[in-house]
This record gives sequence, C-alpha cells and structure tokens, in this order.
Amino acid sequence: MIRIRLLESNSDLDLACSDRLSSGLAALDRQPPAVVLLDLNLPDSCGAATFRSVLSRAPSVPVVVLSTLEDEALALQAVHHGVQDYLVKGTFDGTQLTRTLRYAIERHAAVALKTARDKAVAKGQYYIKQILKGDTKFTCSFCDYSVVTSRFNTSNGNRRTQAVAAMNRHVARLHRDLWKRRCSLVHLEKDASVSVEEGNIKEQA
Repeated sequence: MIRIRLLESNSDLDLACSDRLSSGLAALDRQPPAVVLLDLNLPDSCGAATFRSVLSRAPSVPVVVLSTLEDEALALQAVHHGVQDYLVKGTFDGTQLTRTLRYAIERHAAVALKTARDKAVAKGQYYIKQILKGDTKFTCSFCDYSVVTSRFNTSNGNRRTQAVAAMNRHVARLHRDLWKRRCSLVHLEKDASVSVEEGNIKEQA
C-alpha cells in the first residue's frame, strides 16, 4: 500500500520494507534511512514497545507511525515521546504521505540543529562542526550562517584556519552583544570584554 501511495504522488523517496521489528532494527544498524514509517502492530512487537525500540535504537532518525483508528491515542502518545507525526491507515493519499514524511525529516533536522547549537553555546562554543565527505562545515550557534572549508583557496593558507577565521569575523560582527547577554544569564561579569578564538569566545575580566 505504501509503495503504491508513493508512486501515486511521484515521490522520489526510495522505499525499503521490513515486516518485523527485529529485521527493521537490523536494517537501521546497517544503514540509517532518512525517515522511518513504523507500523505499531508488527508480528514480533506491538504498541508502545514498538516505537520505543526504534527511538532508542536510532534517535537520530525521524519516525512517523502508522496507526488504526482504534490505537490513535497510542499514536498521540508516541508523538509525545519523540515520534515526529502519525498517519491513520486508510485515511491518507500519496500526496499526504509524502508531505508528512518530508515534514518529519525537516522538523527532526531543525530540532537536532537547535539541540546542537544549545549544547555548543552552553560549552562556550560559538559554532558547531560537522565532518562531511572531504569537507568540514562550521555552522554558527546563533543563526543559520555556515561556511565549508572547500570554499577557501589553499593558496591563502590552511582551509580550516580560513573557515574558522570567517566564523570569528561573523560572530564578532553580528553576535557580540548576543554572546554578552548569554554570559550575563550564567552570572559572568557584565563588563567583561570578548576575545574571539578558534571555537570559543572567552570572557576576560
């Protein structure tokens, strides 16, 4: 049914199916997908244990659950525990299915980015770093500004050093006041000066 619905909407999502929770979890370990569409009633698992197992095994993967009208309350409970959304069987078409999966992917990514930023700021870091294939991406902890090392020319020096310097300039220009406000909330000196260094902004009395 799901494959047919995706074909109806001309979705470009690739579909891989598992008919049991055990085989689905094994597939998650081998290759995490962009999103999981999870039936709450499987031959080897049913109810809350099903979504809890998936969320525990793959917390970085967004999950959308399939429910029946009878267990819609359980689906809502799943959302409260970290599932992105739910669909009631027999009530959606291909367009709704594709849209729900796309939104789940985007929402999960946005939450993950915010969490990473909050952790970076709490540690005194003004950017988060992601290692990409053949590249490194630095994203500001306060906004969506980002730089990748590949955009810099090696003739001007080390690419990573140039990327960090670009983040330094960005934070110093746009977020110095924001950083000071953040520091005042954690009871640092209000008149502290700001020194921007690689990966951190240090408060100096």
